[in-house]
Amino acid sequence: MKPKGIITCAGIFPEKYLDEVRQMSDLAELACSLNSKEFEEKIKEAEFYIQGGEEKNTLEVMQKAEKLKKIFFAGINYESFYEPAALEFLKKKGVHVYPTGGGQSSVARLTYDQIMLFARTKIAREGVWPEDHATGLEKSPVVRIIGAGGIGAAVLKMLAGKTKDLGYVEVRGEVKELRELGVKYIPDLEKAFDADIVSLHVPYIPGVTDNLITKAMLSKLRPGAVLINNARAEIVDREGFLRFQKERPDVINLWDVLWWEGDDFRKLDAKTRQEIFQNNFFFNGHKAFMAYPELTKEEYGQGLMKLIREHGLV
Repeated sequence: MKPKGIITCAGIFPEKYLDEVRQMSDLAELACSLNSKEFEEKIKEAEFYIQGGEEKNTLEVMQKAEKLKKIFFAGINYESFYEPAALEFLKKKGVHVYPTGGGQSSVARLTYDQIMLFARTKIAREGVWPEDHATGLEKSPVVRIIGAGGIGAAVLKMLAGKTKDLGYVEVRGEVKELRELGVKYIPDLEKAFDADIVSLHVPYIPGVTDNLITKAMLSKLRPGAVLINNARAEIVDREGFLRFQKERPDVINLWDVLWWEGDDFRKLDAKTRQEIFQNNFFFNGHKAFMAYPELTKEEYGQGLMKLIREHGLV
């Protein structure tokens, strides 16, 4: 007898992977714009739950999932989609939440495109057509990537050879593969901000990378610089950033993240919102991972099937 399961917002996965899951289970597929009553009825009988949507799961709903054994979450940070009490309940019950991962390729591609947009603009300001490669490289901006993990390294590999002065900071030290591509390793985090374009790719680790990026570092950015943050807001000292933003209206800030999400953001007072959303602050709505949806969907699908093969559906 096939295990019973539900999937929400199935379209976030490629059909080829969905077909595999359909063949091995009795799968109920629910829409992205979820009817809560329908979901509550279906979850009662579900032995597994694939969360592709953005539904917020409460303790009350999870307590109804009496037969639930496993949850597969499309993405990485599932915690913000569950009440703390619901996660605690699932943990005590022995229900494991498996994040599929994914979205990294899309974020890396978006970051690359953002950097190249401003790099080409700077070159053109110098009177050089961006495709005049030899002269263009000489006039190209100083680019620094902070963090050379999965996303940061992918961005650096795409940028290699396209800008004259490309460097990175990485807490683990120099990366051999990047050295072979001619990318400069910079051991001093503060010095790395002496640049035209800086992109942040440091993971948020509570108690470790909180407020890692300070006002002193930001103040070293060159006139007319661009600061890209497609990582997490928590790695930047908020008060320091707000002061810096007022003092340096010449710096363009392209952020995909804020210090608040969802309901917390909606509760913000007008004064705080106005402090952040200055004319030099551009916000992508925390959707960088969906900039290139086909890349993200493929990663979600691969991650889901890897988890199912390793752990089973139930």
